[in-house]
Amino acid sequence: MPKRLAVFVHGFNSSGACWDSLITLLQGDPDVAQEFDFQRFEYSTGVVRLPVLRRFPNVFEIGRGLAQYLDSLEQPYRDITLVGHSQGGLVIQASLLDRLDQDRGESLETIRQVLLLATPNLGSTALSGVRKAFSLVLPNSQEYMLRVLNNDIARLMREVQKRIVDAKEATSRECPVAVQALWGEMDQIVPEASARGAFTSGFPIPGDHSSILKPADRQDRRYRAVRDALLRPLGHRSVFDIDKYEVSIAPRPVPAPGVFQLSKLTKPREIRTDNVARVDQSVTMSERNRCNALFTLSYGTLNPNGYVDATPSHANQASVQELSDYQLSGLRYPFAFTPKPLQSPPDRYTLSVDVYDGRSAGNRNWHFHLKKKNERRHYWRFRLTLDLSAYAGAVTSLPTLYFYRQDAPHDDLCKRRERRLADLQIPVSSSLPNVWTWELMDLVEGIVDVSWDVAAPPPAVGAVAAAPALSPTNATAPAG
Repeated sequence: MPKRLAVFVHGFNSSGACWDSLITLLQGDPDVAQEFDFQRFEYSTGVVRLPVLRRFPNVFEIGRGLAQYLDSLEQPYRDITLVGHSQGGLVIQASLLDRLDQDRGESLETIRQVLLLATPNLGSTALSGVRKAFSLVLPNSQEYMLRVLNNDIARLMREVQKRIVDAKEATSRECPVAVQALWGEMDQIVPEASARGAFTSGFPIPGDHSSILKPADRQDRRYRAVRDALLRPLGHRSVFDIDKYEVSIAPRPVPAPGVFQLSKLTKPREIRTDNVARVDQSVTMSERNRCNALFTLSYGTLNPNGYVDATPSHANQASVQELSDYQLSGLRYPFAFTPKPLQSPPDRYTLSVDVYDGRSAGNRNWHFHLKKKNERRHYWRFRLTLDLSAYAGAVTSLPTLYFYRQDAPHDDLCKRRERRLADLQIPVSSSLPNVWTWELMDLVEGIVDVSWDVAAPPPAVGAVAAAPALSPTNATAPAG
């Protein structure tokens, strides 16, 4: 897996050297160093510009330079965290807005989060009289934008709030990016109110305006705040932050003739199959998940002659129309719920499904689209278990898991997807005889695809069986 990148942006009248203490500790921390590369973004700043006929670039010009710098990165990274101190936090926000103003909002999907350290989102009053008097002689556009009630910065804050903090999805004009504000407990240059601004996520750390960047060791609260934020970022209000998504697939053969009567559907029908598979899906949100929108955990079969018999773990909030569609066809069961944000410990939601005629010859596979329509998700762990114990001695093709980093539409292309195009082929890993488990980490989009093959079940005389089918009454009821 590619590493992640943390880019540090210094503040007014400072330089990249201000990060020396913090970055040295991060580079010496094995848990952080194995995950991250670190880079510093430099720009011209100061109180006096020499020669005096030159000028300093303003915050928006520097932000455009930061955007170009990120575009020029040659090495691919899984995601990018932007860390800004003081004016550097304004530069970062101006950089994000620059891309949005160019209709390039989708490019911000690589930005995992923004950490603002003592950023004057509402300006700074420290030595304001001296600064203004000095600027009358030597004008400084950067100092001007640090003043309280600066119109340009006020507009920046409004746009960031509307198009980043409150964004629902990634489009050309908006993109949800998690922003967290931190401030020094003894900072008299940027007080809490200005550092917090309109951002609802944040907390104080020891130190004043400059010492918050100089932790003594790895036990220092100043260091732990940044380290923990890097390794486990706070989620965005419009992005589900999933700690663990688990799928267990256990197909079993059905002796011939394998006939089942589906009498409880709206239009009863008969189904013939040589297999039934139990598929359990469960999701556990991260303790740092902030999204409390409706989450959908569903299962469907592409086989028009198949059937799914589902049991949800909690009360189902799916719409009446969706449940009616399921009752009519029996092909797709929707389970919807609303997770509680920042819950500790978080609830575990499960959907258990018996799939009839879903794993017949030529279709012994399972695939999952990580990116869902109208839902943005981040998976810290994705675990898949395939249990072929019921086919012991009859496994003719060992399971292999493929991962496609780029998502594709969920249509008939899934049936004929060329596995040679997969970005990653994960070798077989057997935990128990005829049981295989795979675990993928830190995913946002893509397709997880596993395939296998088994011999047909032995012929036997079987009676007509009645398959359990959900009635309209209990289809919406909680199970347990």
